[in-house]
Amino acid sequence: MNSCTLTSKKIKRNIFISFFLVFLGFVVLDVVLDLYIYSRTKKDRFINEKASKIKHFNLNYSENRDYVFIGSSRTLYHISTEIFKENNLNIYNLGVSGNFLIDYPSYIYEAIKQKPKNIIISLSKKDLFIEKENVFKTVLYEDLLFYKKYGSNDLFISSLFSWVKSLHSFYNYSEAIFLKIKSFYSSFNLKSSKVQIKKYTNDIKSDCSIFKKVLETKKIILNCTNGDEILLGTNTDHLLEKEKYSNINKDTIKILNSFISIIKANDINPIVIFEPTLSKSEFDENIRIDSFLEDVEIIDLTQMHIQTDMWADVSHFNNIGRTYYSRKLAKRLLRDHK
Repeated sequence: MNSCTLTSKKIKRNIFISFFLVFLGFVVLDVVLDLYIYSRTKKDRFINEKASKIKHFNLNYSENRDYVFIGSSRTLYHISTEIFKENNLNIYNLGVSGNFLIDYPSYIYEAIKQKPKNIIISLSKKDLFIEKENVFKTVLYEDLLFYKKYGSNDLFISSLFSWVKSLHSFYNYSEAIFLKIKSFYSSFNLKSSKVQIKKYTNDIKSDCSIFKKVLETKKIILNCTNGDEILLGTNTDHLLEKEKYSNINKDTIKILNSFISIIKANDINPIVIFEPTLSKSEFDENIRIDSFLEDVEIIDLTQMHIQTDMWADVSHFNNIGRTYYSRKLAKRLLRDHK
């Protein structure tokens, strides 16, 4: 009996030690990741992740900017800070890949702190029609407070759950870690990485200072010190079906209207841009989107014609399209805001 009792205690102790070591390992991993992110985010470099991009934005603090662009990868890759600068417009590109409207609250609050004249919210027009699951990229505390005040119960609970998960840094940075590992292994393939990067980038005159070049399948990403990113290459070999949209997502409209109200309450002008897409979307003509939104300036570029060789893929411009789009948009904003 004594032998069985001792064995049982030993098993329990080993289980406890195992769980403790796993927990300790996660804590150490989180600390290491946080230190890494902190060290890798400086005034002239950032990681394509929410907290890092916000820190880069704050390190490059500039009160009373003309425009702060908030959006997804389509903002990140489409906006050229330098082209706007050439037009005497001081902007910041607060776009982050993989982020959508539900991820924007913390960007809105951080942008307001720098008191820009205008905050531009960029999104695809079809996002107002699609029924999306409440899947957050990363939830910061500011996002949580927003959904507690403005979101539905389901949305708040979902954001709370995501926020708890995001307290574990490995969860936050898992995608960035995967891309880093992928980039590391691809670096051993000299033909597919170094040679191709050199071939594509030697003839490219970028309009920003580059701190990193990354090779992905059929495209190259250039990371700029000013917060921009540039895509090189053309890969639009996809079947583009005409998409039809007829039902407005009222939850999405409510979120967007809340952003507009918050921005206005801080004496800043909100602007909503519906981004161009290569795929042709068809929207119900009987639906007037402006009737669902609060009084706000809308720039609808959904049907803007941009030729195929200016696209890196079906959703994003390459460096040529980025230049074309930024010049057109800068002129439009100068014309509308004289």
